[in-house]
Amino acid sequence: RRVLFRSIVVNGGTVTATFPAISSLLAGGHQISANYSGDSNYAAVTGTIPSSPNFTVTADPTTATISSNLSSANIGQTVILTVTITPQFTPPGTLKPNGGTVTITDTFNATPSTIPCDPVAVSNTFSVNCNWVPQTNGNHSLTAHYTGGSPADINFATSPESAGITVAVGGAPTTTTLTGPTSGVYGQNLTFTATVAPTGGSPNPYPQGTIQFFDFNAGLGTINLVQVPSTSTSSASITVSNLATGQPHSITAVYEIGRAHV
Repeated sequence: RRVLFRSIVVNGGTVTATFPAISSLLAGGHQISANYSGDSNYAAVTGTIPSSPNFTVTADPTTATISSNLSSANIGQTVILTVTITPQFTPPGTLKPNGGTVTITDTFNATPSTIPCDPVAVSNTFSVNCNWVPQTNGNHSLTAHYTGGSPADINFATSPESAGITVAVGGAPTTTTLTGPTSGVYGQNLTFTATVAPTGGSPNPYPQGTIQFFDFNAGLGTINLVQVPSTSTSSASITVSNLATGQPHSITAVYEIGRAHV
């Protein structure tokens, strides 16, 4: 396919034509030539760059950057990650990457892994979004890179790994309720049950861990949570028979950020 970049009028003598810089050549092999149309004294002629037809345009180097709509989130909360691909030479508003993938790496506790929404296909765009739902609490270091080049997109090269960002992830919010008797007889078995329920979306099927039971500040015991069948809640129960008579009692149950009283 021939593309005319510029024509110059020759009027006597020897003319050296300097053409403006060309930024629209796609990656691959090209044959660059110059055609002189001739006049009444000189015949038309075509010349090529000495290295033609081995004049090759290589893929434009790229860099990738990653950003997040949240710097902190809870387990089960959706975080929108945006990866932007920036070519080194391609002018803005012209050719866009139209192939290849973006991969986002989550390094947590020094262990890297690709996040669940990877890879993200790149289709005629400089940026892609990924909806990430973190499943572990702690600091997550996120990086990204674009995989281009042949055969994905011969015009844009694979980028190096981007600089990282950190998203701090906390535990999914919960509520804790406590049920039990409001009075009793010394020596009688009194059973108190704490129920923990998630208040937002969570990838875990039910809250896990332990419940600490207190009488004011005195510990009564620590009980493992057990899933309530066919629900997303968990419960733990404790039975006591040695509460002192003649004085008030305040029974509390504590699960991480949840707290309830009876």
